[in-house]
Amino acid sequence: MTRGAWLRWASRFNRYTVRGLLWIAAIVGVAAGVNVLGIGLVGDVRGWSQWLQAHAGAFRVWRLCLYAGTAYAWYRMHRRLRHREPSPETRRRLIRIELAAVLALVVMESSALLRQG
Repeated sequence: MTRGAWLRWASRFNRYTVRGLLWIAAIVGVAAGVNVLGIGLVGDVRGWSQWLQAHAGAFRVWRLCLYAGTAYAWYRMHRRLRHREPSPETRRRLIRIELAAVLALVVMESSALLRQG
């Protein structure tokens, strides 16, 4: 690998990328830790699964609050970005991102509802 190619590759992993990857690793670690702790407290995986199913409504409310907070933050960011970059291309890009995000949420929530039965 030449020095120029190495610098191009290395520049992709700037501090924001590393920070994002660390956040993802932390979130996955916390989720795994919560599951291990829950299984330990309940006794076994079957009991943990039953506990999760029994409290599915509370988790749904939590997710809806999380989605509302994310939507509010997105709205504020959207306004600032549209003010800073008023071009039609920016508007089209934002619409595509918004549609993809809403579609992803609909698919995830539909999957959760279908699994619940």
